Amino acid sequence: MAGSLAFASAAVLVFFRSRIAYGIAIAAGLLFLPWVVETEVALRPWNPWTFLNYSGPARDVTGTQLTFMVRMIVSVALITIAACCGLFALIRWK
Repeated sequence: MAGSLAFASAAVLVFFRSRIAYGIAIAAGLLFLPWVVETEVALRPWNPWTFLNYSGPARDVTGTQLTFMVRMIVSVALITIAACCGLFALIRWK
């Protein structure tokens, strides 16, 4: 929840105080990191990264599970992109 609020506040602040907003975006990405790790460990032995690459015969998956796994991968990608964009923007400012 804290990471979501941090990303939302960074999105609003980028129009007024861009350096602060970029710093908040980096902090929000770091706040989401424990959530991502915790969720991946909770899905053991099948996490989305290994499951979608598995080509064995026992790949029984429902549409809901597949949607969850794809959304998990997309959320990790978006969190990483947002934090990296904030980092690169701060580097550019110096």
